[in-house]
Amino acid sequence: MLSLGYIVSKPLNARSPYDRLVDCGKLVRVQIKCIWDTKEKNGRYRMYFKRFGNIHYEDHEVDVFAVYVHPLSSWYLLPAKGIKSKTVDDAYLEKWDIFVF
Repeated sequence: MLSLGYIVSKPLNARSPYDRLVDCGKLVRVQIKCIWDTKEKNGRYRMYFKRFGNIHYEDHEVDVFAVYVHPLSSWYLLPAKGIKSKTVDDAYLEKWDIFVF
């Protein structure tokens, strides 16, 4: 995100529901997730968007999920609204334009 010219900040409060704030003309709350090797039988990766335990993120807490898929060395950027789980597919691959408003 820095290489794209955005200002990126880290919240001071460790209990914040997001990991970074991205200033791209407006402030976007970004939660960073990582997938290491939980590939499904169909060859895709599934991500469950939970804060901890069985508590899901609320729509007002996060704007974007940035998911790093380690085996592919790739970033997937998904809009957070209404998302609870999602199969990570190429529609979200390196979708940095999610920060363009």
